Amino acid sequence: MAVALGSYFGQDVQAVVDRLLTEQLSHGGWNCEVERGSTRSSFNTTIAVLEGLLEHERATVAQPRRRPPATRRKNTS
Repeated sequence: MAVALGSYFGQDVQAVVDRLLTEQLSHGGWNCEVERGSTRSSFNTTIAVLEGLLEHERATVAQPRRRPPATRRKNTS
């Protein structure tokens, strides 16, 4: 949640993002209980992290250029 909010409000949260990426479990999820020995991911924690990372990506990655709408060809026949 901190990553999503910080990113939304333009704050530098890169250090938090970097830490989250290093704490990802081998099967791809996250769990806030890893420090206490948990080896399974938590659905709630994983979703929260993914939402934060998505918001961070939206805030920091340049938006792709949009092409102008295609012009309609006139039928000359």
